[in-house]
Amino acid sequence: MSSKSKDWKEVVIAGGVAGVCSRTAIAPIERIKILYQISSGESGIASLFTTVVKKEGVLRLWRGNSAAVIRVVPYLSTQFLAYEKYKETLIPLFSDTAGATGKNAVTLAAGSAAGVTAVVLTYPLDVVRARMALQQEGKSTTRFVCVRSAGSVDKIMKILANTDITTGCFHSSHSVALLLDTRVTDSLK
Repeated sequence: MSSKSKDWKEVVIAGGVAGVCSRTAIAPIERIKILYQISSGESGIASLFTTVVKKEGVLRLWRGNSAAVIRVVPYLSTQFLAYEKYKETLIPLFSDTAGATGKNAVTLAAGSAAGVTAVVLTYPLDVVRARMALQQEGKSTTRFVCVRSAGSVDKIMKILANTDITTGCFHSSHSVALLLDTRVTDSLK
C-alpha cells in the first residue's frame, strides 16, 4: 500500500492504538524507573519493584499510566500522521536519487520532521505527565498541589496554568530518539 492511499483516520487511529499498547506494556518499568530516579540511589531497581508489589500490590505498578496514555496517544497519532504526510511530500523531491539512498533520505527527513512536529504539539502534555508522576510520589517542586479528589482534567489544567512550557522545550536526547524510532519503525514495514 503506498503512502498516498493511506487514509489519515487509519494512520491516526493506528498511532493512538500503538501508543496505548506500548505505554501500558512498559508502565511498570516506567514507574520503577521514576521511583529509582527520585530515591537518591538508596534502593536498587529489584528492591523498589519488590517494595511496590508488597506494599501497594501488583496493579499499582500501573499507577500514573492514564497520564502517560493521555500524552502518548496524541503524540504517536501526530507522529504517525505527520510522518506519512512529510514522506508523501518529500518523495517527489528525492525521486531523482537512485535506490536505497533516496529512500533512506526520505525516511530520515520525514521521520525527523514528524518527530519534531509531534514533540512541539504535545510538549505541554509531557510536562503534565512528568509533574503528575512526581506529585504522586510527593516529590514535586511545582507550585501546583495535587488534590486527591480533583479529576485528571482539573489536574492537567492547574499544572498547565502554573507551568512555563516555553523553556527547555527541546533536548538533544529527544532528537536522537525520534530519528532512531522513526528509522526503525519504517524498516519494519
